[in-house]
Amino acid sequence: MDRISQPSLTGKLLISHPALRDPNFFRTVVYLVAHSPSEGAMGFVLNRPAGKRVGDFLRSAEAAFLTDMQVRWGGPVGINQLSFVVLEPSEEEEEDGSKVPQVTCKPGMSIEDLNEVMSKKDLSVYAFLGYSGWGAGQIEAEIQSRSWIVKKAEQPLFKGGLDELWKNVMCTLGPVFRIEALAPENPWVN
Repeated sequence: MDRISQPSLTGKLLISHPALRDPNFFRTVVYLVAHSPSEGAMGFVLNRPAGKRVGDFLRSAEAAFLTDMQVRWGGPVGINQLSFVVLEPSEEEEEDGSKVPQVTCKPGMSIEDLNEVMSKKDLSVYAFLGYSGWGAGQIEAEIQSRSWIVKKAEQPLFKGGLDELWKNVMCTLGPVFRIEALAPENPWVN
């Protein structure tokens, strides 16, 4: 199958395989917000807190309501860029007509938009420092080499919060992945 005819992975989760030891993506879950086999992909690492708050970056009066929001590390590209993203529940219709609860990601939210959005109960707003990016064909090659597992962004996966997302998703993939997920990050250290 050539790159042009491959389906888009936009809206999918990339779960790093336990064998992927790249420190940028070790035990991570990336939400792909854009993907085209001919142009590349962009996403945000969901489960890695950056240890900072929005107030460390934005000090304007109009952003005061965001001051205490935790910042997450979105990836190794554009690490001086702060992005706001909304995760919201949605539904995707399957081929058989059934509906599957999903999580949709809306990146690039302005401070004005966030002020309105944060009053809605069913939406979650996150701040990301940097993002993850791949060139044309790069993510497809990494998936083919089994560095990543592709999964739908189903709502039940998000129930335990973002920090535990990798472990929670891995536990749904079968007993071998469950053992990997529950093992310490570095099993050689007691």
